[in-house]
Amino acid sequence: MERIRSYFIQSFFLLLLLINIAEAQITNKNVFGTIVDSTSNLPLPNLTITLIDSEDSVILKTSSDLNGKFDIPLQKSNTKVVQIEGVNYHTKRRFLNQEDKGLNIWLGTIKMSPIQNNIEEVKIIGKKPLVSQSNGKLIYNLDADPYSKSSNLLEIMRKVPLLSVDGNENIQLNGSGNYRIFIDGKPSGLIESNPKNILRSIPSSTINSIEIITNPPAKFDAEGLAGVINIVTKRQNLNGYQGSLNIGYRKPLGGPTIGSNLAIKYGKFGFTVISGINRYEDPISYSSLTRESILAKGSKLNQMGHKSSHNKTGYAGIDINFSPDSLNLFSSQFSWNANNNSAISSLFSVEVDSLTVLQDYRMQNNRYSTIKNLEASLNYQRSFKNDKSKLLTLSYRFLNNKGILSSNSNIITEGLKENINLDQENLESLTENSFQIDYVQTFGIVNGNLGSKIILRSNNSNFQISETQPESNQPIGSNSHLSIFNNEQKVVSFYNSYESNYKSWYFRAGLRLENTLIDFDNSKILETTRQSYWNFVPNLAVTLKLNDFNSISLDFNRRVQRPAIYQMNPFVERISLNTEKSGNPTLRPISRDLYQISYLMNKKIVFNIGVGFMAFDNVISEFTTFDSERNVSVTSFENFTSGRVLKSNIYLSYQVNKSLGMTLNADLRRVVFNVKDNLIKNKNEGNMAYVNVSANYRLNPGWRFIADLTVNTGGVSGAQTRTNGFVGNNLTLTKEFFNGNMDISFTAENLFSKKRIIRENIFSNDFLQSTTNQVFYRNFGITLNYRIGKLNKTIDKNKKGIVNDDLQ
Repeated sequence: MERIRSYFIQSFFLLLLLINIAEAQITNKNVFGTIVDSTSNLPLPNLTITLIDSEDSVILKTSSDLNGKFDIPLQKSNTKVVQIEGVNYHTKRRFLNQEDKGLNIWLGTIKMSPIQNNIEEVKIIGKKPLVSQSNGKLIYNLDADPYSKSSNLLEIMRKVPLLSVDGNENIQLNGSGNYRIFIDGKPSGLIESNPKNILRSIPSSTINSIEIITNPPAKFDAEGLAGVINIVTKRQNLNGYQGSLNIGYRKPLGGPTIGSNLAIKYGKFGFTVISGINRYEDPISYSSLTRESILAKGSKLNQMGHKSSHNKTGYAGIDINFSPDSLNLFSSQFSWNANNNSAISSLFSVEVDSLTVLQDYRMQNNRYSTIKNLEASLNYQRSFKNDKSKLLTLSYRFLNNKGILSSNSNIITEGLKENINLDQENLESLTENSFQIDYVQTFGIVNGNLGSKIILRSNNSNFQISETQPESNQPIGSNSHLSIFNNEQKVVSFYNSYESNYKSWYFRAGLRLENTLIDFDNSKILETTRQSYWNFVPNLAVTLKLNDFNSISLDFNRRVQRPAIYQMNPFVERISLNTEKSGNPTLRPISRDLYQISYLMNKKIVFNIGVGFMAFDNVISEFTTFDSERNVSVTSFENFTSGRVLKSNIYLSYQVNKSLGMTLNADLRRVVFNVKDNLIKNKNEGNMAYVNVSANYRLNPGWRFIADLTVNTGGVSGAQTRTNGFVGNNLTLTKEFFNGNMDISFTAENLFSKKRIIRENIFSNDFLQSTTNQVFYRNFGITLNYRIGKLNKTIDKNKKGIVNDDLQ
């Protein structure tokens, strides 16, 4: 193993040497510079840059980046003029002399003179495309979706291409629940620990766009089988401020929600703050469970119960940027979030065989859990004066997560009239330190990226269970115990990738190599175990731009899923006297290969269709087996499964006229799981479909009506489970005030269905189990959204949005 590491490190530095040699051999010239405002000296992003030849014909058009910089390859030797233009700025031209020797042409700092006007208040105008594509990312612009004013971020994801939301409000990317969620291009502890509740509490009006990256470049961690969901918050690029406040209330599901966003730009400093609180009430729901053993001496278990829960969530995050000059950029991010959940449930259980009652009891349960998350990161970015294409980034991230689960159950066995107190408590913590170095450089028309990352994780879990008699408080038998589980992970990775835009083609190829070392010990088995493995993660992306409105993309990539601590923790949690759940410390990581082709047309009609094939090996799946001696079903995690998915994603957006717009988001797939274990059904397969249709109609003056319909057929939900489908609908009426700076929305969800039935069936060779839950479905809400903003000049947003390509 040490020889392999030494060989790879030597190869890594050899590659750096080869890059420098290649740089010396490339004769293509680049023209580069920085564009700033002549009065404030602040960088100007998104200005149009045009290369013009000696015959006054346009060769190429592009735009400046977030820091006002541009770096353009001169593909033709007769390029004579660089023209720079922007709304509310006087156009400038710079003439080139390509007879100069050397690799690049440096135009220096170009100061743009603003067109004078007397308007001081901000008025954002213009319209972004709802869906766009850039360098392997599919971008959904929330400013172009009227529904974003009245919805939370979880609800808006039903409409985003390649995303779907199942009946339990779990987000799926490409039909998978295993993905990474980033905020502004970086991993975020704000969401990772508790995505559903946090996303439910974030107003969509505070978000600029959602980026879907199913084929992440090599600089991304290999974790996340389906890819990355990147949430881009609203930011401020010129001196001044802008922000929004969102207040809402929903009933009977949900409760009050407050969310805010504020972005400030002052000189060389930039600040972005997001915060929010949310209370979510889940009224009483009813459930039933039937389990039937199909062995010769089989038994049948029937359970009925009800449950209600209360959830509180709070979050806050701040992003600080400081750019002392054109070559250095310092940034830091801090975030905090907390979630408290309390639930009360009751259960009546009877188990019988063909002749007698084997067991019957009643159980009352009080369950409380809390999760607290703290995150801090520091980044330094350095560009170089002699070659603006060179970019060096150093990053550090600290993450701390703590969770407490407390459960108290009072069990009365009807036959024996015994009273049992079952207390369970689990204290979990995660500490993570990450270090990364990243280097980018352009060679002619090729952009190279090279880097390394180290992740140090420490997971701990202390689980305690006790069974006592309420009257005497004396332990019952040997069922009380303490289980301590420690898990240490060290992930070292190296990556290298190249991308290029040549005429109508875009190419990207990369390779990531990761070594994972896991040490874990458990007081139950009294031993320390070590796992060590390597993962090679290649990716390839090719896009052909057929014309200004049509493109075709081909993608291949491999992703990895490492087992989580809750999947490895061997402690046994008793859900009831008939149900137990535990982890498996021997789990191995799994890998997934994706092959995909997609087509995008972006005109008045936006149409995107993708067809792909995914192959999984050693899938980490939840399995339930039946212990006939104890009459207990035990759920754990295993690597028994391989999987295949053939899928098609369809997205369609059409602006019928000035008042009416419609969208369609669909996911069609064939899922096959093959289980390699004698105790469990060998194959689980089926067809599945998810369709979301939305229509919005503008009523004058300032009124808008939105109707939304979601259909999910259900089907294969795991290696041995199947769930039923559902139909959901949403009706929203919105009224704008104060020139569009404030709006109030009224929402009715699932108006025609008060409750919904959720069914899950588990299949095995020795038992069948069916669970049914009846939950509230009809819901009503009201939302107020108010926007503020003031700059030193008017901003006219054009149709080309800011592209965030500097993902870390």
